[in-house]
Amino acid sequence: MNKRNLIKKIIAMNILQVGIIFLFISLAYRKGGLAPIENHETYIYTNPLPHALMLTAIVVSVATTGIALSLVTVIHKHFGSLDEDQILERYTSDTLQKNKDMEIE
Repeated sequence: MNKRNLIKKIIAMNILQVGIIFLFISLAYRKGGLAPIENHETYIYTNPLPHALMLTAIVVSVATTGIALSLVTVIHKHFGSLDEDQILERYTSDTLQKNKDMEIE
């Protein structure tokens, strides 16, 4: 039952990224805090920097997921599997076969 599916690894990576984003956004929250938009009165302000950084993190997360999924589709087309153990097994057998073919020539 030790299947190591590449799609499940991408899903786990996304869950981790979303958890980190939620952590940073929750740490930046202040009860009763306002956005610092040109108001000269004294209020409790929330720091907009963590929110801006997390927007960047969301963009990076989407890009990383897109690239990972495109690589997984190429791997699946080439090896016919998404299981990491099967992919490594087929890769090593292909490499050994190529080495044998090179020795014959």
